[in-house]
Amino acid sequence: MLYDQITKRRGNLFIIDLLHPKFFAHTSSSIHYSFISLRDAIDTITMPNRRGKVPLEPHLLVNILAEFISGRSKSTVFTYINEYPQKDFDDVVAILDLVKSLTNIPCISLPNETNPRARRETEDMKNQTERLNKTIDDIQAKNTALSEKYSTFMNAFRHFKELKRTQVCQEDLVHKLNAGTIEDSIRRAKIELLKSEAIASIKDQQKQELEHEVKKLKLEIANNTKMIEEYEMTTKNHQEQLERCKEEIQRLRKAAMQSQKEISILHREHEAEKQKLIDNFKQKAAEFKEGVRRRFEEMQNS
Repeated sequence: MLYDQITKRRGNLFIIDLLHPKFFAHTSSSIHYSFISLRDAIDTITMPNRRGKVPLEPHLLVNILAEFISGRSKSTVFTYINEYPQKDFDDVVAILDLVKSLTNIPCISLPNETNPRARRETEDMKNQTERLNKTIDDIQAKNTALSEKYSTFMNAFRHFKELKRTQVCQEDLVHKLNAGTIEDSIRRAKIELLKSEAIASIKDQQKQELEHEVKKLKLEIANNTKMIEEYEMTTKNHQEQLERCKEEIQRLRKAAMQSQKEISILHREHEAEKQKLIDNFKQKAAEFKEGVRRRFEEMQNS
């Protein structure tokens, strides 16, 4: 299994020694039958006007290459012969004929619509944008709750001031009604003064606590507003990045189409050159075989 970290594509690499053991060796060789089965399957698939299913026998080479010879996947075959042709002439010719038959297998290769890495980055940006939008909604809900709490505190503070004013008026009225003598007035005045000071101290403390809470709420609202602005800026940047990714995807699509055209041209040139080499090799092989046959006849005649 091969994996390209850049293009995120997967592939397979098979290395098969087709000359050991030989195809034309002992007839009981399992690799011999596997080769014959592979040849039959390829001949059947490449047969003109062939329709319907192709039965594949359970042999080694057929099982390994079934996905490729059936045209479901694209394969690139490199054939390397490291022995002299005159040593294993029949085997070499059989291998070359097999390679030529492989070129007749129909296979349609379609390019990817988008670059896998760009598509993955686009999906990640979309997910991140959704998470940021959800976070903004949560912060706005929290800000609304804090605003309601602040309004409640302000109403309580105003109610407290009204109660204090009413209480002072009541105390003045009671003081005037109960004043009989100067001593009683002084005594009541001192008592009321102490009460007023105690109440004022308690009210002032409550007022300070309320003011501190109000300042705290204002600070939280300001921080939340700042966070919302930052999230909106981040969302805007992500949208711009998403647009740039879309433009890059369009450019990659055009480049892929151009590359596909160039590959088709190179493939046709390669096929023509390969056919020319095979024909030359077959001609030389026929000449060599004829020379060997003549030598053998000369040796028999002598």
